[in-house]
Amino acid sequence: MRKIFLTVMVACIIMASLPFASAAAEEKTVFYLDYGDVTIAEDSVSGFDENGNLIAEVNLCGYIVTQHDSSEALARSIKITSGFQKVEIKDINISHSDENSYALAVMNTASAVITLSGENHLLPAYIVPALILRLKLPL
Repeated sequence: MRKIFLTVMVACIIMASLPFASAAAEEKTVFYLDYGDVTIAEDSVSGFDENGNLIAEVNLCGYIVTQHDSSEALARSIKITSGFQKVEIKDINISHSDENSYALAVMNTASAVITLSGENHLLPAYIVPALILRLKLPL
């Protein structure tokens, strides 16, 4: 009887911990534009955490791009170069004065679901638009 009780208790503890384990595994990587540009690819990423440390680990759950103080415009860029990416743009303020700069680019070798949250400002340079989408067209 005691073995059955212990087995049931262990099973209950394991079942109760499963939602917490899966929720922790679904966390997105957060990049801060304050420290530099963000590049996201299928097999590599480059960006910085909240303390300015380089992040280079790919996260299949996706990414959040933000900045500490969105009232300050930054001359930064977000570039999605390959693979299928899930990216949340959250409270960012990008503004460029260089005529060949962009705020957000999704290249034709990539596809992305981009979610906007908070208040975002993507201001273009003089010639280049703020948002560049390279489309895959059927032949």
